[in-house]
Amino acid sequence: MDEEKKIALRYVKKLERHLLISGILLLISTVLFVVVLFINLENVANFITITFFVNYDNNMKALAQNITKGSCGIESLDRLSGWVYSNIKYVSDDHEKNAIEVFYTRKGVCKDKVKLLLALAKSVGMKGSVMYFDNHVVAVFKDNPVIPNEIVICDPTRGNPYFVRDDYPYKFCFELK
Repeated sequence: MDEEKKIALRYVKKLERHLLISGILLLISTVLFVVVLFINLENVANFITITFFVNYDNNMKALAQNITKGSCGIESLDRLSGWVYSNIKYVSDDHEKNAIEVFYTRKGVCKDKVKLLLALAKSVGMKGSVMYFDNHVVAVFKDNPVIPNEIVICDPTRGNPYFVRDDYPYKFCFELK
């Protein structure tokens, strides 16, 4: 009988260890799930917010048409992105702005500059979207009639020089094939 008790006790202790390890693993996986869910929900919420705030008025459309006059495709995007980079001051605050407000106040953070660029591009027939990475936002233009079969990423905040092709030095946009 004593031998059976010892075997049963060892079995119970193994079972307790397995349950403890399983509980810890369940807790860790739950925490990771919540973190991943939060990150994804934040990105979805930011995308919806930015998409909702991409609007323009007649003054913005007239400016965009003037900026892009005589250009097409990626050159038009480069001009629009360059205008936003040069004319919108980087000012951080907690106020959520739409593209029209950014246009008239001439200030905002990267998300605001992207909203304005997307609105200006939209006003001249180009459709773009948002890409998030490293706490930064850029505009992505893909499969547009203006730039078919191309993916163009514009960063109207940093304005780093990107040289994509030998024949044209794009300053504010770069292209992915």
